[in-house]
Amino acid sequence: MTKEVLSLAIIGYSEDNDRQLIELIKSAPRLILKAIHADSLETARQAAKEHGVSYYGSICRLINSPKIDGLIVSSDRWIGLPKWNPISSCEKPVLLRSSAFGDSSRVERLYTLTQGLSSLILPELFNRWTPSTLRLRELLATRLGPLNSMKVVCQETEDRASLIAKLDWCLAMIQEAPLTIVPDQEQQSVSVQVADSRNVTIVIDFQGNRDSSHATVESSVTCKGGVANLFGADTLAWECGGPQYEESLEHERSSLKVCLDLFGRRIAGGIVPIPDLGDAVRAHHLAAHILTSLETGKTIECSGPLLDSQNSC
Repeated sequence: MTKEVLSLAIIGYSEDNDRQLIELIKSAPRLILKAIHADSLETARQAAKEHGVSYYGSICRLINSPKIDGLIVSSDRWIGLPKWNPISSCEKPVLLRSSAFGDSSRVERLYTLTQGLSSLILPELFNRWTPSTLRLRELLATRLGPLNSMKVVCQETEDRASLIAKLDWCLAMIQEAPLTIVPDQEQQSVSVQVADSRNVTIVIDFQGNRDSSHATVESSVTCKGGVANLFGADTLAWECGGPQYEESLEHERSSLKVCLDLFGRRIAGGIVPIPDLGDAVRAHHLAAHILTSLETGKTIECSGPLLDSQNSC
């Protein structure tokens, strides 16, 4: 029998990263926050008191507690450790926040340790579930048609987690393996050719938009039937050979809310498609190839078992 209310715990809590998450858990009818663990015991005590939950000083006690149905990991301190990796052997579903998988070596080590196990780890690859992305998927299926090319704009100071999310977004939208990475002459952008008979190309532009007086086009797609531009998480403009339509989706569910809903449904035993840790590792591998191509000015051939395959969810 499915439980009516699912109990969650946060590992590696920090106020900056997790305050919005906790508010979403409180507003979810089937979820309840039961416990908090933080890298500092005093932080855990204060947060637990503020939110009316228990705090745990021992991560092993928390992971093995029968009162907890699912874990949310917000710090990379507890993943990918060389000698002790409590998350890899965890039998509970885990939501891995984007703040916890910025270090490629730790994520890859965790991925390796979980191979062959029944671990369910959902990485928060947040660009997959933004309102503008979900609306774009609808348009691709109904109006725009198949993708021909994509362009993603990155800032020169893009942090690793944000870059990983953008590259994962590209791979998830294309659903094909990258073949080659070619830098431009200025070494400020690269073209990624994918293994697709339509010769789809992804352009990753690191020049960014320095004019803050205009909305930045974070990504754009050219399709068989038209084009679309995405301005952040909740605005897009599109046209199909006629007038241009601009849609504001700020009242739709946030990416984090969608991610949390998917996590809850998987804890409850629902069969819903979700990305796995391999998708995060795949994006890290692609990021490494892209940065190498930009630094050296050379074309890079993509290879490796993860870059040769794609998760279709």
